[in-house]
Amino acid sequence: MTFDNDKKNALTKLDKSTKGSIDEPIIPILDLINEMNDYYTTSSCSGRIMIMEPSEERHVDWLYVVHGKIAVEDVKKHMTPNSWLKQTGLILHIACRTPEAAERMLNGLRDGGFKRAGIISTKKRLIEVMSTEQMAAPLESVEDQYIGTLVREANKLMDRTELALERLKSHIIYIKQ
Repeated sequence: MTFDNDKKNALTKLDKSTKGSIDEPIIPILDLINEMNDYYTTSSCSGRIMIMEPSEERHVDWLYVVHGKIAVEDVKKHMTPNSWLKQTGLILHIACRTPEAAERMLNGLRDGGFKRAGIISTKKRLIEVMSTEQMAAPLESVEDQYIGTLVREANKLMDRTELALERLKSHIIYIKQ
C-alpha cells in the first residue's frame, strides 16, 4: 500500500477508542495535520482526568473519564476503596510520508517545546507527541480536603494541557507553511 492509501484508510475508518469519538479540543489540530500532503493522524487524546481501579480481567477499569475539568462531587460519586484519580496530558500519533517529512515535523514540534516527541516507528515513520502534564493518586481512605487538593491539581494540569494544545496548534500551522 502507498502512503496515500494508508492515509485514506486511516481517515475513513471507524473510531475504535474506548470513548468511541474524537475529543473535541483536539479536532482543529487533527484537521490541520490531516490537510497536509505529507502527514496524517492515527490516534489522539486531548488530555483527560479519570477515576480507575485495578481489574483482574483488564489492566484497569475506567470508572469515570472526562476530557476536561472535574469537581470534588465527581470524584466522590465515582470513587471506590481501590480507585485512583489520574490525569494525563495530550498524546498524538502522526504518520509521515518520508523520513524527511518526519524530521521536519519532529523538528517543528521540538522547536515548539514538545520535548516528549519522537519517532516510534521507522518503518511507518510514526511520530508520537506527548505533553508532560500527568498525575496519579490513590483514593483509598481519603478525606474531603485531600480530594479537593487532588481535584485542584488535576484541573491545573488540564489548564496546562489546554495551553499545550494551543501551542501545538500554532506550531502545526508554522510547519504547514
